[in-house]
Amino acid sequence: MNGEEKILAMLEKMDGRLEKLEAGQAKLEDDMAFVKGVTVRMEQEHGKKLSALFDAKGLSDRVHIRHFHKWCRQQLVTYGQALPPQSSDLEIFFGQMVDNVIPYIGGDEEGKSEQEPKKIWGTLKDGIIVPDYTIDITAQCIRVPVSDGHLAAMFVSFDKQVSKDEILELWNEYKGRPQELNLPSAPKQFLHYFDEIDRPQTKLDRMLENGMAITLGRLREDSQFDYKFIALSHNTLRGAAGGAVLLAELLCAENYI
Repeated sequence: MNGEEKILAMLEKMDGRLEKLEAGQAKLEDDMAFVKGVTVRMEQEHGKKLSALFDAKGLSDRVHIRHFHKWCRQQLVTYGQALPPQSSDLEIFFGQMVDNVIPYIGGDEEGKSEQEPKKIWGTLKDGIIVPDYTIDITAQCIRVPVSDGHLAAMFVSFDKQVSKDEILELWNEYKGRPQELNLPSAPKQFLHYFDEIDRPQTKLDRMLENGMAITLGRLREDSQFDYKFIALSHNTLRGAAGGAVLLAELLCAENYI
């Protein structure tokens, strides 16, 4: 085969590849058109439902829609959480969490874990929260492959001597204002202690009382501190969405709103 024949053969191969690319492009356009059609039909269906709702409830002619993904992004930004890298391969990004533990979480999670409890134990003065700086807290946060749930290994020391039975009794009898008011979203028993040596477990226990309870376990004496134990909470129910609802219920019950 001479040089001219080789060039012609290469051009034929390129034509074949171009035809495949054009066919792939056409299929992609057909798929996009199908998706767009489904989206339009869904929007039309939602529009009908909204219209029926307006008619039934006498709502105004305005409705505010927030995209769920936009809401999620706003929550991450509001609470200082790291956003997924937009330019990275998602398969690689999520693959990092399979069979793996990452010893770092962005957004100053450790700093917040050390400082926010001091606000909870603080006092209110002239409408401003004064944190309790007499309490020393140190934390190390690790990202683990679970969908929901924050599990903490706690080590504590007390100014006064206290027995294990006294701690368990205090936990069992504790009732906050939401329990006293019997608020709709409030767990009946806020603190649940497990006697089993291998509990609480994230997958098994995070949804206790609709995800609004705190589960505890493995309370025992420690060689360096007074006691150590395990605590588990549902971070997106107790810690975020459900916590916000419960707070709103409390404000209404206490006639603040």
